[in-house]
Amino acid sequence: MTKYDVLDLLKQNSNQYLSGEQISKTLNLSRTAIWKAIQTLRKEGYQIDAVTNKGYQLIEQKEIFSAYELKRRLKTSWLGNTMVFLKEVSSTNDYAKTIVNSVKTGHLILANMQTNGKGKQKQTFHSPEGLGVYMSLILKENIVLQQISKLRLLVLDSIVHAVENQTGDLCELKHPNEIFYQGKKISGILIEVSLESETDEIEYAIVGMGVYTSASIFGVSINRLDLTADIINQLEAALLGSGCINHSVLEHNNSNRT
Repeated sequence: MTKYDVLDLLKQNSNQYLSGEQISKTLNLSRTAIWKAIQTLRKEGYQIDAVTNKGYQLIEQKEIFSAYELKRRLKTSWLGNTMVFLKEVSSTNDYAKTIVNSVKTGHLILANMQTNGKGKQKQTFHSPEGLGVYMSLILKENIVLQQISKLRLLVLDSIVHAVENQTGDLCELKHPNEIFYQGKKISGILIEVSLESETDEIEYAIVGMGVYTSASIFGVSINRLDLTADIINQLEAALLGSGCINHSVLEHNNSNRT
């Protein structure tokens, strides 16, 4: 995308101003396209200074929580290879069900807030704006039915390890699907499965994950991007060695990626 090409270039040269002419020559873009890209990036929250006869410079700031910034941190080969970021959604799990037939396994849905987040036994998972990681992962075609219980544990373990990496403190895992930090609930997961009626094989599994990141809980600021990337990176590594997934499906999907 043009705007992210411009952003990448500004990030690579964050210690200096880049003139419109420099950006134009480097990216083979018109001045108009560059100006439009800058305006769009500013609307997304990036602070970009513009000085006459000097050009543009990206001002140092906290990272923007977005699909673009998350992808820069992922080290996965298929989990999160495609994703969508929503500013607001009723539930990432519900949204996942509306697109499940049009995406490949490993597709990730992230939201900055949920108005009707789902918890266990039809409870609501409170999902305030900007104060947590709310996401759902679509797994299909490659999930082994007999390993669903193991899948739940792998997801929980990935979240626990990621939070502990961020805080340096231990978490407590409470079955079946909740994680506590110093006596406070910080995370829950909800895995919803659809079975094919004729074969009883899994059509898809949607893995919903919610993790609070508020400094009022941890006493320190939790970087949502680093936490999310750590969860997804760890989960892919765990899944690949778990027997929960069918590797032949992954190989087929990866060979057909464009």
